[in-house]
Amino acid sequence: MIGIIFVSLLALLAVEYFFRLPFVSRSRALIGIANKSARVVISKKISDHWKEIVLLRYATELATHTVVLALMLFGCVPLVGLPALFLDWLFVPVPSTIESFSSLLGLSSMTIVSILYITIRKHLGNI
Repeated sequence: MIGIIFVSLLALLAVEYFFRLPFVSRSRALIGIANKSARVVISKKISDHWKEIVLLRYATELATHTVVLALMLFGCVPLVGLPALFLDWLFVPVPSTIESFSSLLGLSSMTIVSILYITIRKHLGNI
């Protein structure tokens, strides 16, 4: 049971991590570039020569945003994983914090705590 509590607290840490990063703006930019490239591909008014030039530029931007988003996601792993390992070593909870990450109860508690935290944080303003 203590592992579930630790997982819920680490979920708060992960939520705050994503609030502090420009994750949503990068995701929206990625979607915007994908939409623009789709409009270029289906357009009959743009020549194939210009499509090649523009789509190469869009591909570069898509790759850049994708790599940055991946780095943001992978940055959360040590931020949550290392404290989980430390808490497991320090308190030896049953089930362990690492096991709680993959259990149904642990995933449910992380989801509920995260949604509550996001709701409260938005109602109180950016603290």
